[in-house]
Amino acid sequence: RGAERLVAIRQPRAGLTRRFGAAPLAALDRAWGLLPDPREPLRPPQRFADALELHGRTDDATVLLEAATRLFERMAAWARALQARVGRFTLEWRHESRLRASAAGPAGAHASRLTLALAQPSADPAHWRGLLRERLAREPLAAPVLGLALSCDEPVAGAPPPSSLFADLDEAGHEGLLRLLERLQARLGDEGVARLQAAPEHRPEQASAQAPWRPGTAAGPLAPPGPARPDLAGIDPAQRPRLSRPAWLLEPPSPLAERQGRPWLAGEPLRLLAGPERIETGWWDEAAAARDYFVAQAPSQALVWVYRLRPAPPPGEPGWFLHGRFG
Repeated sequence: RGAERLVAIRQPRAGLTRRFGAAPLAALDRAWGLLPDPREPLRPPQRFADALELHGRTDDATVLLEAATRLFERMAAWARALQARVGRFTLEWRHESRLRASAAGPAGAHASRLTLALAQPSADPAHWRGLLRERLAREPLAAPVLGLALSCDEPVAGAPPPSSLFADLDEAGHEGLLRLLERLQARLGDEGVARLQAAPEHRPEQASAQAPWRPGTAAGPLAPPGPARPDLAGIDPAQRPRLSRPAWLLEPPSPLAERQGRPWLAGEPLRLLAGPERIETGWWDEAAAARDYFVAQAPSQALVWVYRLRPAPPPGEPGWFLHGRFG
C-alpha cells in the first residue's frame, strides 16, 4: 500500500490536472495530509421539531406519556448540544380524521396543540414529563391520538457552570418552589395560581392585589437568589430598618375593647410602641379611611398593628381596631 501511494504521488500532476481538473488532486492532497483539511463544525438547528407515530390510535395517558418522553429526551439532547435550555414548547396531538366536538377543537380538525411555558428554563425531560402528566389529568383529549409532534422555537441560552462547589444546594430551594408552582398551574389551570403585586394605594387593605402568574416572565412571583436590596447588604442585621407594617392583615379588621382611652386585646391592655401613622384617603369613593395606626405590644410580647378612627366615633361604638399581626 505504501508503494502504491508513492507511485500515485509521483504521477505527473500537470497531466492529471489537464485531464480531471484541480479538484481531484486537491482531494488527494488533503487525504494524504499534504494540504490542510478544515472541517465545518456540527451546528445544531436553532429550532427543534420532531414527530413520532404511534403503533395505533390511543387515548391512554400512560402510552402518550411514554411516547412524549422519547421526544422529550431528543429535545433535551438538542438543548444540550446548543448549550441552551427550553422555556416553552408545543406538543401537537395528531388525531384521526374526525374529532369529537370538544373545547380542544371543532369536529373535523386533525390536530390539537398544547403549549407549556416554564417558570424557569430547563433541560430536564423528567420535569417536562411531570408537567405533561398534570395537564393530561386535567384536560381530556379531543380524540384518540395517532401520533404526536414536539417543537421548540426559542431556546434559552444556558448559564455557565456554577463556580461554587455547593451552588446547586444554594439554588435547590428556589428551583424546587418554581417547579411546584409550575405543577400547580398545570393541574389547576392558568388562572389557578396567582401572585401578589403592589398597588398605588395608601389604604393597607387595597395596597396589594392578586394577578395571574405567568411562568417564564419577569413578573413571576420569585426573584433570583440573593439580597433583594444591595444597599443593605453590608449593614449589620441588627441595624437594618424593621418593617413598620405587618404582612398578615385581618379582613375585616377586628374591633377592640377600649378602657380609659387604651385598646385591649383578649382581655389584656396593649402598649403602644410606635405611631401614629396617619392615613386619610379614599374621599372620592365609598371606602373613605381616616385612621391613626400604631405598633402595639401585648403582655405576651406579641406585636400587633392597630388603628384608631378619626374623628372619634360616638359613645358605644368601637374606635380601636386590630388590623394586622407581626411575625
